[in-house]
Amino acid sequence: MSDSIQFTWAGGSKGKGQIDFGTYSVDIAIPEALRGSGEGFGPKELLASAAQACFGTTLVYALEARKIETTDVSVTTEITTNETGLLFIHHIKVLTPTDLTDEVERAIAYSDRKCDVGNLLKSAGVTINVESEILVG
Repeated sequence: MSDSIQFTWAGGSKGKGQIDFGTYSVDIAIPEALRGSGEGFGPKELLASAAQACFGTTLVYALEARKIETTDVSVTTEITTNETGLLFIHHIKVLTPTDLTDEVERAIAYSDRKCDVGNLLKSAGVTINVESEILVG
């Protein structure tokens, strides 16, 4: 199976571009810190969003496969760059109608192990940490 993603750009370094996949589009730009417009996702944010989407969809799959009922699942990813490299912290929040903390924690651990994008990034030296909050309500 093969897919194709299209990149287009206009306006030099202060301009902006677009990444298209089928009928979906994402605005991209060079970050302001690098003298770009900052009017879209930068490469680092795209990389983090790929890891986040992989983790999130793997988690939704794992919860469903375990028949864990949820009313809300969210992932907020913090991006930090420092002298040791790149760090992503996935802040997971899962809301369940009954207390299923242990089962949800197992699904989260499974997702961290099975996310292909996260595993690829980890093998390239990116640190990915997971913090979770499981709420009943």
